[in-house]
Amino acid sequence: MKIASYIGHDKARFAALSKCMFDKDQILAARASWVFSVCAEAYPELVKPYLSRLIPLLTQRVHDAVKRNVIRVLQAQDIPERLQGKLTAILFGILETATVPVAIRVFSMTVLSNICKQHPDLKKELKMVIESQLPFSSAGFRARAKKIMKQSAV
Repeated sequence: MKIASYIGHDKARFAALSKCMFDKDQILAARASWVFSVCAEAYPELVKPYLSRLIPLLTQRVHDAVKRNVIRVLQAQDIPERLQGKLTAILFGILETATVPVAIRVFSMTVLSNICKQHPDLKKELKMVIESQLPFSSAGFRARAKKIMKQSAV
């Protein structure tokens, strides 16, 4: 929290933090990703220049904490149209993979729900994927699924 407070809304400090998040050292990247998500929550505008670099992290061999925090950040972002297709494909893949940690899958569900608001034709696919996962899912997954299906009329 002290690091996040130090960074505040300073773009140069946020850039230095993001550099750590993209580092090959997985522990450094994981820790930086959490601070990144805290800063992004307080100052979401700082994330915009990094969106196109964040999405590829979801397909790379990175610490699960990095993926979890990237998707957590994406929940509160307006994803540009040019990035939505690639992101949607990645997130559906994550959502369909039962071995992915539940927090990552739940955050993916929320981002997909947000994208469905702009692309209602995806609602049926999201509903189908969620329903296919329900029999094998945790209580947290089921709770988020219920909330999303109710909110989005999925």
